[in-house]
Amino acid sequence: MVSFPFTSDLMVTLINQCVNNSIMLTRWKKVLEVMLCKIPGSYDLEKLRVIQLIEANLNILRSASTYIYLRLVWGKRLVHNALHHDLFLEEQFGNHTGVQGSCAALLKTISSDLILIRLLRTNATIFNNSAKACYDRIISGFSQLCCQSLGLPTKAAEFMLQFLLAVEYHVRTAYGTSEELYGNLSTAIFGVLQGSGSAPAIRLAVSNMLICNYNNKFILEGTPNPTRTDFLTKLLGAFV
Repeated sequence: MVSFPFTSDLMVTLINQCVNNSIMLTRWKKVLEVMLCKIPGSYDLEKLRVIQLIEANLNILRSASTYIYLRLVWGKRLVHNALHHDLFLEEQFGNHTGVQGSCAALLKTISSDLILIRLLRTNATIFNNSAKACYDRIISGFSQLCCQSLGLPTKAAEFMLQFLLAVEYHVRTAYGTSEELYGNLSTAIFGVLQGSGSAPAIRLAVSNMLICNYNNKFILEGTPNPTRTDFLTKLLGAFV
């Protein structure tokens, strides 16, 4: 692989100036929207996934704390910092080292088996929530607060919010790219932009915060219902 250290240093300098002085380059604002089939061959709107494609070197910025290190991925640096300081909760599965998606599936299976074994004396409700369009529904300001709770510097969070409010969306189809565009006006839509290199790490931070708030609410072994005939015992797991 050929290395171009001068080019890399130049890009770092450029991005440093933009981040530190809240400058948004015109070419960074253009985001392409494409729709991909969730199920191959199914073109119903309900079965299509909207992906936002970001200008290449901005995606590097969004994927890395490049005002500090160009080559460190945002998610990697953020997640590693959270792991180093033991900030992830044990209920959080997926998208970080030390746990696997199969662990969440195993926990669900064992929990169901325990309920069945104790069926005669146990009332239980199992609730699964597949967060549809979850990346698009995340509130941008809240997402950056969650990231800051895991150690994201304020400067990076501010720049992310500035970008989300400035972005201009163009739709790309088989017929080409639209000349017309739409923007966010005063409220950022498409929360964290699915297709961004930073999106999985941001979703992980939000999920971790939601679990933390849940655990703070249910701090006892069980919470009685109004009749005090049953108890709600928390068992929460999240997979991103």
